[in-house]
Amino acid sequence: YKVQFYNLEMSNNQLMERLICSEAKVDYQTVLGREPNEKLPDSVWSKIMLSASKIYEAPLKMSDKVSQIDFMCNEIRREKNQGNIDILFIDYMQLIEATEKFHSNQECVQYVSRRLKLLAKELEIPVVALAQLNRSVESRVDKRPMMSDLRDSGAIEQDADVIMMLYRDDYYKNDGQTDNLTEILIRKNREPGGSYETVKIYW
Repeated sequence: YKVQFYNLEMSNNQLMERLICSEAKVDYQTVLGREPNEKLPDSVWSKIMLSASKIYEAPLKMSDKVSQIDFMCNEIRREKNQGNIDILFIDYMQLIEATEKFHSNQECVQYVSRRLKLLAKELEIPVVALAQLNRSVESRVDKRPMMSDLRDSGAIEQDADVIMMLYRDDYYKNDGQTDNLTEILIRKNREPGGSYETVKIYW
């Protein structure tokens, strides 16, 4: 698949560093936190070089320059017409800017959410948009996120075909029993016969 990734939270260089370390299965904080003159072991360096080569050859295009919804939609249409995009990722929805002025962030998110929904239908491509949560989850005993935890959630809940939420138990407990275990919680699935099962993955 040809992937277009709009990276609105950090620079392309920052995202690429994390992506390379993830593909190489090398701890990013270890690489980042080394002393200025400290060299990486040859075994680690070879993993990073192999990972960088794989990512360079992958059909992936990243953009950290476009954050306005009209420009974004026009660029995506152009890429689609040229056969350069099969799936779109956006990190994250609440950072997308609208041309029009709105009285609240909720109205802006509603507008952006609807535009992305219509774009996905028009171009017949999946649009995967990350979204922030509000802080209400922190006040609960069970901190697994729900749809109501989505910041400015009304429009996102209505427009999305599938809503998946991530939960890591070790983020809160640090007891060593669930290290590197992430739960993927499917909170909405509009697909016929779509599953609501929780998927557990190790990373």
